[in-house]
Amino acid sequence: MDEVNALNNDKDTKVEIAHDIKTDYFGTNGLLKGILTAPVLYRYHGDTPYVHLPNTLKVDFYKDSLQLQSVLTAKEGFYYVNTNKITVKDSVVLTTLDGKMLETDVLHWNPKKKRFYTHHPVKLTTPTEIIHGENGLTAPPDFSWYRFYRASGDIQIDTSFSGK
Repeated sequence: MDEVNALNNDKDTKVEIAHDIKTDYFGTNGLLKGILTAPVLYRYHGDTPYVHLPNTLKVDFYKDSLQLQSVLTAKEGFYYVNTNKITVKDSVVLTTLDGKMLETDVLHWNPKKKRFYTHHPVKLTTPTEIIHGENGLTAPPDFSWYRFYRASGDIQIDTSFSGK
């Protein structure tokens, strides 16, 4: 009986399971910021609570005007409750409505800064260029700008920029 009670008191064994997930994320202004869909979600309780999405996920990101701005897909995702850290892994693809597509193996989301970032190799394809970031990148969800780490590829340069 003591062994059974020990199992019930083990914090690491407490898990909630949900299927056919669809959850909306609203910003502080009350406007829709994103919709997460996934076939299954595991919520682990304990000293380090986290959520695991092991069987694919999709996130639609919206602008303040409720216009879709980008779509993220991945085979696996994690949300760490205590640190508010979000990580997606394996076949990560982020596409924007203006024709940009990011591909990588690991991508993190910083909700406070509203930025994607990774230190893993990335490939960004735009309508006019293909850029590789050997050590990753940082960018907002609409990819209106991006900062690569050790970039290479065919990149268009704005020659009218004065640099001042």
